[in-house]
Amino acid sequence: MMLNFRPHNVSLVTLGTILLWFGWLGFNGGSAFGANLRAVMACWNSCLAAMFGAATWCILDYRLAGKWSMVGWCSGCISGLVAATPASGFIPPWAAIILGVATAAIVNFGTKSMFPSSLIEVKYPKKLYS
Repeated sequence: MMLNFRPHNVSLVTLGTILLWFGWLGFNGGSAFGANLRAVMACWNSCLAAMFGAATWCILDYRLAGKWSMVGWCSGCISGLVAATPASGFIPPWAAIILGVATAAIVNFGTKSMFPSSLIEVKYPKKLYS
């Protein structure tokens, strides 16, 4: 038996990601404590990192699995948002793109190699299920 780590409802994963993204923009933009250029750049850099993180994750998943994944898009989006948060108001847009791509690639490879199938197997005693 293998443990199943797949999401059971992709629509809810997508809705949760969109709500998180919206809240993240409020958090990063509101961290500037004013409606100024730093708040605009924080929101812009957050969106850039999220978009490029999502695209990178989808491309890497397509390379490995041969198909596009909405859950992969959501995972890349969140990884890009996490990477951009500490410096979102202080970095130029090209750095936000690099942050999104690098973080999505690192997290994607980390999640793919962390759980090889031999480690996920669970051995149950036969007397319980025979």
